[in-house]
Amino acid sequence: FLLSGFGLLTWAAAVLPLAATALLLPVSLLFLVPAVMLGHEGGHGSISNSDFRNNLALYLLFAVMAGKGAQYWRHKHNDSHHEHPNIIDADPDLNIWPMASNATVYRKSPKIQQWFQRNLQGWALWPLSLGLIWSMRYESFAHLARDAWHGRITRGWWADAFSLSLHYVVWLVIPIYFLGPFSIAYYVAVWSLVGPIVATIFGPAHMNLPIGTQEPADNLRLQLQVTRNINLPGILRYMYIGLGNQIEHHLF
Repeated sequence: FLLSGFGLLTWAAAVLPLAATALLLPVSLLFLVPAVMLGHEGGHGSISNSDFRNNLALYLLFAVMAGKGAQYWRHKHNDSHHEHPNIIDADPDLNIWPMASNATVYRKSPKIQQWFQRNLQGWALWPLSLGLIWSMRYESFAHLARDAWHGRITRGWWADAFSLSLHYVVWLVIPIYFLGPFSIAYYVAVWSLVGPIVATIFGPAHMNLPIGTQEPADNLRLQLQVTRNINLPGILRYMYIGLGNQIEHHLF
C-alpha cells in the first residue's frame, strides 16, 4: 500500500506541471517515510517470526528503496547504538560530523570545527539534517568497502551490494532514461526532505539525557536512563509507525 501510494504520487509529479509537483512531493513523503520505517523494523526482526520476511523488509525498504546498506545499518544502529546508547565512543549517534553532542567530541575536534560547534551548531542542525540520508549512503558504501578489504564478504555482503546497486537503477537510471534531468532533481529533493523528518524522531529520543564514558553493569537501567518517549502529533505518530514509544523500543 505504502509503495503503491508513493509510486502513484511520483508518477503524478512527473507528468503534471511543476507547481503540482511541488505540492505532491511532501504528500508523497506520507507514504515513503512509513515504508522506510518498516525497513527499520525489519532490521530489528520485529515484523515477523520469519527471518526471511524481516530480511526482505530490511533489504527491500532500506537498501533498495532508501539506498541505506543493511549491513551498515545493523552494525551502526543495532550493534552500536542500541547496545550502547549515549555512551561516548560506543554510540555513533553521539558523533555526527561536524557537530558535537558532548565535551569529549568537542575537545577532539579541530579548532575551526570547535568554533562552528560553539557558534553555529544550534542554527545549523536542521539545515544540515538535509544531508543526513546522503551521509548514510556514503557510510553504507564505506562499510561494504571495509568489509571487502578485510575479507568479510558474505551472502549478506552480496545481497547488500546488489540491493544498493538496484536502488540507483530504480531511482535514477530508469527514470532518467524516460524523464530526463527532472528525475535527478526529484530524487535529490525527496531524499533531502526525508533527512529532517527522520531527525525529528531519532534526535529527541536521547537528547539532553545522561551521557556516559562507560557502561553501567545493568544495561536495562542504562536503556531507561538515556531514552524518552515523545508525545507526537497524530500525523507524525502515523509516519513513525509508533517509534515515538522509544522506551519500549529500546527495551524490547
